[in-house]
This record gives sequence, structure tokens and C-alpha cells, in this order.
Amino acid sequence: MLVDSSNGDFNADVIITGTKAAQNEAKKLIEELLYDSPYPIPKTVEQNKVQYNEPKIDFNNFDWTQASKQCDNYLKEKWSKFPPIVKNFYKEHPHVASMTKEYVAHIRKINNNIEASYMFSEKEKHSEEPVPNPIETFEQAFEPYPDILEKIRKQGFTKPSPIQCQAWPILLSGKDLIGIAQTSTGKTLAFLLPALIHIEGQETPRSERNGPNVLVMAPTRELALQIEKEVNKYTYHGIKAVCVYGGGSRKEQITLVLKGLEIVIATPGRLNDLVEANVLNVSSVTYLVLDEADRMLDMGFEAQIRKTLLDIRLDRQTVMTSATWPHSRSE
Repeated sequence: MLVDSSNGDFNADVIITGTKAAQNEAKKLIEELLYDSPYPIPKTVEQNKVQYNEPKIDFNNFDWTQASKQCDNYLKEKWSKFPPIVKNFYKEHPHVASMTKEYVAHIRKINNNIEASYMFSEKEKHSEEPVPNPIETFEQAFEPYPDILEKIRKQGFTKPSPIQCQAWPILLSGKDLIGIAQTSTGKTLAFLLPALIHIEGQETPRSERNGPNVLVMAPTRELALQIEKEVNKYTYHGIKAVCVYGGGSRKEQITLVLKGLEIVIATPGRLNDLVEANVLNVSSVTYLVLDEADRMLDMGFEAQIRKTLLDIRLDRQTVMTSATWPHSRSE
């Protein structure tokens, strides 16, 4: 049997040689294979042409405002079917609550000149709620959570780092945060400990959540593995974390994910791969972290990040961290 596909399209000429009986048997086998195949039987190029009645849209007169409203309404209706998120777990320490504005400014100044403000000027202008006061000790942040305090003490830390001083009151209050600090200054712990409390504090039992509550996205597998290593130092109430990244065994990562988890640490490519394969369900994510967010954008992951966000509920708590944050990013 000779197969000639030199004509360049999806068809091939098949020349069967041999006795007439052998030719008929070969033809019969080929037809059986074609009809039993889950794929459509090849046709000529002309036959394969499909006439699509695509709607014609006049983009010059398209009502983008109305389309945007329809999209918002669709998303609100979609996510309204999900259980509400509990976000605020902060119980402000009396000493922190009694800080004067002058003392708050002093604490921020001696901690690498912390700057804390609402990102959008309009919100800052109309909001009567000030940025939460910074804390000075671990106890002031986590006194209501003795198990967390015990984990911190075992690590031998003496006091919170600057970003932790300000980030913990904000994140424990359920607010979104963009945290900018140099590397090796405790950014991971800044978003991790509130995440553990967030997971434990949701009303839906963990066994009924159908996926992780916390998603941490990182630009590289090295950073993802580093975050996983840090997370594993703070095992809390049986919370499981899994790291998925390109370059690692996909089969092994799928096995770990299917065993159940509360935290997934992922690079954008492998994350989308597992979501599309219906291995990982991110609709249960209520606490999202984009670690080194600006670096992910610079590396060309914006489209993959946006795709992931479409599957995550709108009322989530969001954290973005970075070592640098150009002014243009905040516009």
C-alpha cells in the first residue's frame, strides 16, 4: 500500500496493490477504521468549507457602555450563587487602636519610611475610613490566634519587618493590598499568615469547597518553589499547599492536586493548563496573591493572568506584591 500526500492539503491518495481479494479486504479495513474513528472522515478541501453565518457588528456604532453593563450583570449573577466570603478577621489591639497620628507617623518613619495610602485618589478623597494603624509586635496582630503566634515563635523572629507591620492589619481587615518592598523583607509571610486565617475562617466546611481557597501566582518556578518552602514552615490546622509549575512532572502535580488542597502556588502557564484540563477548580478561590506582579507582566503573562481572573469570583480579596512598582502601573 502506497500513501501519497504530496498534494499539500489534508487529503491523501492511497494506492492499494495485490490481488483483488486483498485489495477489497484492505479497503474494508480502511473504511471500518474511518467510520469507527472519533474524528470526522476526511473530505476534499471544497467539501470541508463551512458556511458560517457570523453576525455583522458595526463597531463604529457599537454601544460599549451597554455591553459592559451586560457583562457586569452576567458576572454578578454568576457569582451570586456562591457562598459569601468572610474577610474581616482583625481584632485591633487596644494599644494599636489608641495610637495618635503622630505616633503612627513615627512608627512608619522608623520602619523604612513606610508609606500607606489608598491607591486611588478618589477613594482616598471620599473615604472616611483611614488606613489601619501599623502594629509593633507579633502579639498585636495575632493575639487572637495563638497557634499562629506559636509558629512565629518557633522561627525565632524578634519583631515584624516593616512590610509586615503595615500589611497584617490591612489584610486581616479583609482589604486588598499592593505591597512594595525589597526582596528578603518578609513579603511572603506578610500575605501568608492572613491567608491561613482566611482559609480557616470561611463558613463553608473545607471538605465542601471543591478547590483551593488561596491562589498564589508567581512568575518563575524558582520563586514558586521558594514560596512553597516558606508555606510548609507554617503548617496550620491541616491546611495543604501544592506547588504546580512548568518543567515539573505534570502527572505528579495532578496527583497532588486531586488529593485535595487549600493553597495552590502556581506559575501562570501550568495553572491555566490544569484549569483547562478540569483538574483544578479556581472558582473556589477567595484570596488571590500575585507575587512579583510587575515581573509577571514584564515577562508577558498578562493574557494568562487575565484568563485566570475570569474564573475567579469578583469579590475575592486580592494581594499584589513587588520589589518595585513603576508609577505607570498605578494609573
